[in-house]
Amino acid sequence: MTTAKLTNYSQHANQTVTVSSTAELQAAIAQLDTSGGGTILVDGNSGPYTMKALQVGGSDSPIKITSVDTGNPAHFTQINIDQSSHLTLTGIHVEDPTSNSPSAGINTDFDIAVFYSNHIEIGNITMDGGATEFFDPNVGARPGMKGIKFDNT
Repeated sequence: MTTAKLTNYSQHANQTVTVSSTAELQAAIAQLDTSGGGTILVDGNSGPYTMKALQVGGSDSPIKITSVDTGNPAHFTQINIDQSSHLTLTGIHVEDPTSNSPSAGINTDFDIAVFYSNHIEIGNITMDGGATEFFDPNVGARPGMKGIKFDNT
């Protein structure tokens, strides 16, 4: 497997926060956004996790999210990035085993949804799912319901 070459921002070394719940993940994103960026290590022995990044990150506060142990990757069911920048996701596993599990404020049509954002890097992740057909917005067909969507990004 080829390893993606992701940007290694110097600010990723500013702070490291280890999390073991979705609530801790969200708090860490908010903390690093307002304090110069850093790295979030997500515990693969906990979870699964959902993530919502709304108006976070920036060239002065880039945030890297990865697993504590990439050999035991953290399991995410949904990732929603909106109006954000300089976020890196690596060394995680993404799979939503349900056809549609709404979470407050999370776009549930896709495992990973990125809207109105820039400098978003996603690499060295694994994804599984049951999609067997294509997404057709004209008829609302969403067999498997999942995947990645980038919109105005």
